[in-house]
Amino acid sequence: ESQSCVGAMPQCMSETITMDYYDGLDLACAKHQGSESFVARSQLTPDNAKLIIAMVGMPCCGKSSIARRLVQFLSWQGLRVKVFNAGRTRRESRDESSSPLSATLFDTSNAEGQALKDQIAMNTLDDLLVWLDSSGDIAFFDATNSTKKRRNAVTNRVKAYGAEHNPGQFGLVFLESLCDDPVILEASLLNKVRTSPDFAGMSEEEALASLKCRMSNYESVYEPLQQSEGSFIKVMNMCSYVVANRVFGRLTRTVLPFVCSIHTSQRPIFLAALVPRRSEKEYVRIGDQGQIGHKDDALERDALDGELAKRLAAWVQRQEALNGQHFCVLGSTLPTALEAATAVAEVSKCSVTHQSLLNPLNRGPCPELEGEDESHLDFRARFPFGESYADLVHRLEPSLLEIEASTEPVLVISHATPCRALRAYFLGLPVMKCMEAASSPGASALADVIPCVLELNLNRGHFEETVHFLEPAP
Repeated sequence: ESQSCVGAMPQCMSETITMDYYDGLDLACAKHQGSESFVARSQLTPDNAKLIIAMVGMPCCGKSSIARRLVQFLSWQGLRVKVFNAGRTRRESRDESSSPLSATLFDTSNAEGQALKDQIAMNTLDDLLVWLDSSGDIAFFDATNSTKKRRNAVTNRVKAYGAEHNPGQFGLVFLESLCDDPVILEASLLNKVRTSPDFAGMSEEEALASLKCRMSNYESVYEPLQQSEGSFIKVMNMCSYVVANRVFGRLTRTVLPFVCSIHTSQRPIFLAALVPRRSEKEYVRIGDQGQIGHKDDALERDALDGELAKRLAAWVQRQEALNGQHFCVLGSTLPTALEAATAVAEVSKCSVTHQSLLNPLNRGPCPELEGEDESHLDFRARFPFGESYADLVHRLEPSLLEIEASTEPVLVISHATPCRALRAYFLGLPVMKCMEAASSPGASALADVIPCVLELNLNRGHFEETVHFLEPAP
């Protein structure tokens, strides 16, 4: 019976009948490389030279916050990134002496108002395309884009511009932010009416009523993104869940992991730049093959390292945000950081993770440059047999995402260059700006000179820094 069954099968099946079921899965898939789904997948994998991320969402649902944080993250990587906000274009086109904006502009039955909003959105998109084509890498189109009709208009505009000016170079992805958390919504509403120029001159009660009326108008016509609309990412409550559709290439390596990491919880972040031992600082050529290694100095003493570890542990015990509460410690794999993290763990409730990603910048056989002003160096220029600052930022990305994802306080025990690069991200500064000779208390705290901890706290969308000096342990 088995022979007659085999004989009745197609030839391709008889050839694979003796193969293990699980081993044959990849071969079976390989036969479908000409399928429609495979062709669509292959077209989405290559990176476009220019990327547009068009935001989608109701007012006060977090889309502008997500765009701003993504700009900060991507700019930190050395990319040229900019946000084009349709609301700002609208405000700049209005007479500054005019009365506060009426909610009737957003009334779906107001045909004139709808036409004006559509025109403003397209003008903003045109400005974006010109900038992106001439000097940018990634641009964010920050508008509600709340209907399928509007999103189709955006898609067609991008395609038409690309076909005329730079064929095949423009990629478009929609990023939708949804929110049904009453706590987040209430905070967003209050923040908008207190800071937006749209509500200048209104009382808070009047402004809230106007904003809620505007949101009701948007809600009446709002159409969430559908799978048929191409590449998109959906985020719920800035942290609950994330959905990705037809998203591949660099989006999966950068944008998507970052969006999955951010949240609305506030917690302090502490950066401790330990003074490395000489054997940790000096990279020299060793061996016949000339590979890079660390110089072993048998005369190096551990007294300073032990003192720093004790100071840091004593400081942790005095901190209200850390003492008695669970927090995360991320440390480098160098001996100074290992010893300091161990000392902290002995006196606190923390989880400790050591990552070589947090080790100092590898300057190759040029350790004498350590501590000097390196802001004049090119971000992507590598030290001989070593790294560039772009390499440093690239390897710090997983550590940064872990910091962003944590809802608990985070203490980073590392060294000058990694800590300065992380500080650049949180303060929204160019990385090389933070490699200048220390000119501020925050920069001095990470200069490998005086034992300090730099504390970063989020305040109204921006991080503020506080310096803590590590006093000698009792």
